[in-house]
Amino acid sequence: MLLACAAVIALTGCDGTRGEAVPAHDPGMADGRAQRGSSQSGADEAGSADPGAAMPFLGDGSTLTARLSPTEHLTRASMALRGVRPGAAELEAVRDDPERLLAIVDYYLTTDAFGQTVREIHEQALLIGVDGIVFPAGFVPRDGLADLSSYELNRSITQAALRLIEHVVMSGRPYGEIVTADYTLADRAVATVWGLPYDEDRAARGETWQQTHYLDGRPTSGILSDSFLFTRHTTTLSNKGRGRANAISRALLCYDFLSRSIPLDASIDLADPDAVADAVRNNPACVSCHQTLDPLAAFFAGYRPIYVPTQQTTYPVAFMREALRPLLQTSEPNYFGIVGGDIRVLGEMITQDPRFSACAARRFYGYLAQIDPQAVPHPHASELQGVLIDSGMDARQLAKAVVLSEAFTSASEADPKSADRGLLRVRPRQLARSVEELTGYRWRARLEADVGTGRVGDVDLMSDAFFGFKVLAGGIDSQHVTRPSHTMTATASLTVENLAARAAAHVVQKDRLIEEPERRWLLTEVAPDETEERSVRAQLARLQLLLYGQFADPDDPSVNDAYTLFAGVLEGDAGDPQRAWTTTLYAMFQDPRFLFY
Repeated sequence: MLLACAAVIALTGCDGTRGEAVPAHDPGMADGRAQRGSSQSGADEAGSADPGAAMPFLGDGSTLTARLSPTEHLTRASMALRGVRPGAAELEAVRDDPERLLAIVDYYLTTDAFGQTVREIHEQALLIGVDGIVFPAGFVPRDGLADLSSYELNRSITQAALRLIEHVVMSGRPYGEIVTADYTLADRAVATVWGLPYDEDRAARGETWQQTHYLDGRPTSGILSDSFLFTRHTTTLSNKGRGRANAISRALLCYDFLSRSIPLDASIDLADPDAVADAVRNNPACVSCHQTLDPLAAFFAGYRPIYVPTQQTTYPVAFMREALRPLLQTSEPNYFGIVGGDIRVLGEMITQDPRFSACAARRFYGYLAQIDPQAVPHPHASELQGVLIDSGMDARQLAKAVVLSEAFTSASEADPKSADRGLLRVRPRQLARSVEELTGYRWRARLEADVGTGRVGDVDLMSDAFFGFKVLAGGIDSQHVTRPSHTMTATASLTVENLAARAAAHVVQKDRLIEEPERRWLLTEVAPDETEERSVRAQLARLQLLLYGQFADPDDPSVNDAYTLFAGVLEGDAGDPQRAWTTTLYAMFQDPRFLFY
């Protein structure tokens, strides 16, 4: 696999000067980064949840005939829950005692990286992670926020609802609190834009995201009260909030009104607003859908229909407009036949709807196993729903049940040489986190240009879809591209290649300046200028463990490809070991064993 990269490597610069390197943690940690995230750092020895449903299923419908090994299972669980590969100490512990995996998974569920995954699950469900520079985002730094870049400001605002969800899940609160909480979360940017109380003293002590409340009289019900969620899901006076209602139904109940098979009446003049309004009330084909959609939309009639952030001249924004309710409301609030009240009542009714917990089960399994939530078989979804309910709606236990289930740990072919073994491909953010965890490198660009919304600022190129490569690498932009790609496309390969070149050059340059081997990021088994074969092979075996989760001795045939590449570059490049290590790592970061799990 590695030798196939050699021809490309000769034509590619690996100077690593572009982008910004941000150390993820103290480079003095021991064991060549192997101890990071170890289960020995506070994990309980006993697992606290049933391993989950034993359902032989993969998203492609293939028959399962093989199980992942314990260390392969650990790698998949770590990547799915945290977006980073397990450390060497974790792999060794599970190899020696597979039962240790339960405690390690428990620890993963307490990490900040899992909190990021929770945000990403719901970003995909709510389709809220839009590009920050253009509509429906595009907030301009002003009124006390002029010190922020446009990228920083808009990133905060678009993430506020997701921060609330993360807070609920990571605190072990009942999952339904995401739509019933009598508070919201805000940092300084969010608080300034929407006019929320914010404690600067707490922020100075590190609590940048704080619980706070809206002051405009709106009922508070978790994300159902979030202003940006309904800036993203906009409406018009004629649409009357129906798109907003369907966005909530689709995300939280897995019920999409647009998926219904309804015979349309071609005689309706869709260009005539009065004819359309009459059909919605009286035409049987229209009424069958609108009799539940319109009363659901009525809950959101108090929010501004269309809000364009770039047109805002001062903060805070008055997003609640009760005077518009008569124009946006076609019926009294009603939840699928149950008489409603305000948004707080809606939140309570959603949590009591069995579809809410069932949808959560489908969302979590679908995201972590990389399949469409609707493709999760009903028995498996029902089993996971039971785990969520029995845990007191603790979403962490749902995630644990997912990664411990037989379906999640199965491969589709018993033949290890098969091209289809049910592997999952790294998502753009997973790839970025994995590379940063191993090398300390994060691919960023600083854009000083003003694109009409202020100075752009520092952009994370693997998580941004407008300036960066998130969509090209297989991600979504939550607006135009709403489903991720889980195959290795041409654009994904090019993105990986460029990231690999920069990360490899960065980590080799850093490690050669650190004298103590145990403090280096990756090159812990060799001196910076070491070229002796035995030492190089020992280092390559160690890299194979850290990057691929595979144990090998220095003389193992699986190490041969990497050593052949290293020796070839060394021989043909004036004996420069730095260039040889850079080239070898560049190839190893593009190996399918690093890109799939």
